[in-house]
Amino acid sequence: VQMNSVQGAVNPLRNSSGDIPSNWLDEQPESLKRPGFFDGVATVLTKLFNIARPNVVVFGQKDAVHCMVVNRVVHDLNFVDIKDVIGPI
Repeated sequence: VQMNSVQGAVNPLRNSSGDIPSNWLDEQPESLKRPGFFDGVATVLTKLFNIARPNVVVFGQKDAVHCMVVNRVVHDLNFVDIKDVIGPI
């Protein structure tokens, strides 16, 4: 079961902005083995960003899907003060 919204809010990982298909996460191996995993990652990131109010977040490029989740959360939830940096590990 795919949850597209929580209490009326659009899930940023399942958006319909057109640049990334709305089902892109469902096709990832991690999602197939652990349904809802990336939704949980996005929730934790959102809570952390709201509490810590960072200007920069840095993640390693080893896991490309996690990096895409970070980018989607920052972009879709308008964390305009956060620069997301994806760097080598």
